Amino acid sequence: MKIQAVIFDLDGTLYSRYRVIPAVIWRNLRHLRLLYAERSSRRGLAGLDFPGKDVLKEHFFILLSLKSGKSVEYAKNWYYNTYMPSQVAALRNVGAYGWAKFVLETLKDEGKKIVLYSDYDCAGEKLAALGLRPELFDIVTDSFALGGFKPCVESFRKIADMLGVEPHSVVVVGDRADTDGLGASASGMHYLKVTGE
Repeated sequence: MKIQAVIFDLDGTLYSRYRVIPAVIWRNLRHLRLLYAERSSRRGLAGLDFPGKDVLKEHFFILLSLKSGKSVEYAKNWYYNTYMPSQVAALRNVGAYGWAKFVLETLKDEGKKIVLYSDYDCAGEKLAALGLRPELFDIVTDSFALGGFKPCVESFRKIADMLGVEPHSVVVVGDRADTDGLGASASGMHYLKVTGE
């Protein structure tokens, strides 16, 4: 088996999510209902394929609104102006796992195609906060851009198509078997689970 590309998840894979969660909760204490609804909304849409990011975002924010009891506009405002910035700010104090930069640079030197596939948008800002250079990746993308939350099979296949490689020549590196692993195996890719440092 010749590996041509490696897809890395971001949250919980390149850094410890458990060092970030308390800071994000602290910055969203006034919005705990929205925090719970956000996770629940993602789970409710997980694995479904939508015809583009705008349709997925529309469904996501309607569901977030219904689950939180807030208007769609309120939910969007919180998500983009409080929740996402709170994640980025928390990462500035965490940093990437010690192995991350070395592994990424080694794969790059070996000519492998490298993709960052985040569950959340603002992946570029998160990379910068972690001290990782976006140019280490051939593609930086997220579930919204691909039209489906993990483990959406079509999202994984779209990445293989963008790279011009067959799914069986791709390894997905992630921290969750139920999202990263399931999506990888269902799309014909290999999966490597990260458990921390």
